[in-house]
Amino acid sequence: MPGKLKVVLGLYAVSLVLNLINQGWVGAALNILVMVFLFKGSDTMRKVVIVFAIIGLVFSVLGILGLLALIALVSAAESAITEAGGTVSGGAGMGDVILLALQVAFGIVSAIYTIWALTRQDVKDWMIAKSSGAAAAG
Repeated sequence: MPGKLKVVLGLYAVSLVLNLINQGWVGAALNILVMVFLFKGSDTMRKVVIVFAIIGLVFSVLGILGLLALIALVSAAESAITEAGGTVSGGAGMGDVILLALQVAFGIVSAIYTIWALTRQDVKDWMIAKSSGAAAAG
């Protein structure tokens, strides 16, 4: 199995764990199905994953707009609190900004890597060989 494909499966495993933590059972089940079919060498699943990675990339880029809106909202709230004579303790709300920034970054990086990895010839060749039963173990 090419190392690139192992990394893609690892990204799906991270997504699976996050879905299980957040009780996203449907997402977790879909992640398991995708991982199984990629491991089995399904070229159709490879193409489907590429399409969904492109869609995921578009939505992750749109997530940047949400991040900018959240930054503006947090900044405005902090300004209003300080103008009213209050104090803002420890950058309240910035944790949400950091979390959203990490989610957007993970989405963009994983989508780009998935598209790149699944379009490489060695991955295609391995998947075709695996699905036809000619791939050696490992």
